[in-house]
Amino acid sequence: MIWTFAFLRCRNWAGNRHKLIYAITMKNMKNMKTSILYAFHALHGLKIKPAQVFFCAFLS
Repeated sequence: MIWTFAFLRCRNWAGNRHKLIYAITMKNMKNMKTSILYAFHALHGLKIKPAQVFFCAFLS
């Protein structure tokens, strides 16, 4: 993820305070990643169904 890359770059030159924020953020990222993936799959499923219906209607 872009966020992970940005935080890894910040970690190289940041002080202890930033490292603490990084650690807390990464701890929360695991939960966030799963929820984002779940939401993405749910939305992806919703997007496919109308598209398939439209495509089938277009073919017939």
